[in-house]
Amino acid sequence: MIVLGLTGSIGMGKSTVAAMFRRLGVPVFDADATVHALQAPGGAALGPIAAAFPGAVVNGVLLRPLPYGSPERLVGAWHDLPPIGLTHAQQTQTTYYTYQRLAHT
Repeated sequence: MIVLGLTGSIGMGKSTVAAMFRRLGVPVFDADATVHALQAPGGAALGPIAAAFPGAVVNGVLLRPLPYGSPERLVGAWHDLPPIGLTHAQQTQTTYYTYQRLAHT
């Protein structure tokens, strides 16, 4: 069995490449998704994190509201790549800034 690792900084396209592998039927282990599930409210990692950083998890994850004045105005951005059959590809920071730079009104 061949094992590949996708590495890179934020906005480098790791999630997009992982989605391409999934569409091809290649098994993908997503460490980010696993960590998010472990750290979500009720997740198995909350107890140990709360023990290591008292007060931070309860306040930061469970009680404090989103740090936005108007959370109803938050939007998501994605793009479609029909030539490779990828729809709703996650928008990376790099791609967003590229679109912003190229946009003209």
